[in-house]
Amino acid sequence: MQVWDVRDARDYARGHLPGAITIGDAARALRDDNAEDFIATARIEKLFGDAGLDPKRETVIYGWRGAWHAYFGQYTLRYFGGTRVSVFHEGIEGWQQAGLPVSGEAFRPVPVALKLAVAPGVAISTREMIERVARGESRGDGAARNLQIIDTR
Repeated sequence: MQVWDVRDARDYARGHLPGAITIGDAARALRDDNAEDFIATARIEKLFGDAGLDPKRETVIYGWRGAWHAYFGQYTLRYFGGTRVSVFHEGIEGWQQAGLPVSGEAFRPVPVALKLAVAPGVAISTREMIERVARGESRGDGAARNLQIIDTR
């Protein structure tokens, strides 16, 4: 099992779960701020590979208690084929409140060579959404037959 700390480098250095992997602030490192999408897959392969972060391994992700960053990390690993991915919702605060040890030492993982591929069904494009509606998966009036749309704004 691998543990991924998605907080920024400064917070990681102040204390993290022993053996936790980091790439810094995952939401900033993996997203293109202008496109609101992932950076190039080749760059993600390098970031993950250098950190020893392999989506195929069982992974527990944490950040600050209840913050969305850990869930973004979970989505990212699932997007790239991870199937055994969990979020430690209580975050670093829950760990510390339980009296468990934190480390200030940077974990030196063994780098891995990765070739990432998008897992089908984790996300769909606008084009795919329109195709599903056209195939009759939606009644066309906003109500769905076999497709449920949830607006999380």
